[in-house]
Amino acid sequence: LMTKGLQADGVVLSNPALHQAFKVPSWKIVGARVLSRVLPQVSLPTGLEADQLSTNSEANADYAADPLIFSGGTTRWGWEYICAQQALEDATLQTDVPLLLLLGSADPIIDASFTQRWIARSNGLSLTVRNYPNLMHELSNEPTVERERVFEDLIQWLLERVASAAAD
Repeated sequence: LMTKGLQADGVVLSNPALHQAFKVPSWKIVGARVLSRVLPQVSLPTGLEADQLSTNSEANADYAADPLIFSGGTTRWGWEYICAQQALEDATLQTDVPLLLLLGSADPIIDASFTQRWIARSNGLSLTVRNYPNLMHELSNEPTVERERVFEDLIQWLLERVASAAAD
């Protein structure tokens, strides 16, 4: 996986979907594989619940009540997601773009430990990992104090990138 040549002064990723933290049922994997070829638009339930998003119950309730939230994924999306994750297992990130990775270590959706191991194998200009113990998937929806800590780290990193770009 490469980002060489990407025209950006930096990239920020928050709990990137490199590897899920739960086992996908085999019927979903088989269904996605078969149906993605013949009925790619068919939607299967993700099984994800609003309370898996953050430790902020109010934000989770708002998410659950949102009529625009779609609780499924198409078979084509599911199969492509599975294939992309398998390709990542042996890939090494090679980047010449500074990268900030924000990880909630209590994320029940994305495996933060896999992401940390994968990023540790990377070759790159500047890789910064910020780990937030006890925070979940949607870091920007966590309670105020925790969310402010995440945003302070993000702003500090961005200011460092701006200062570095201005010096060049």
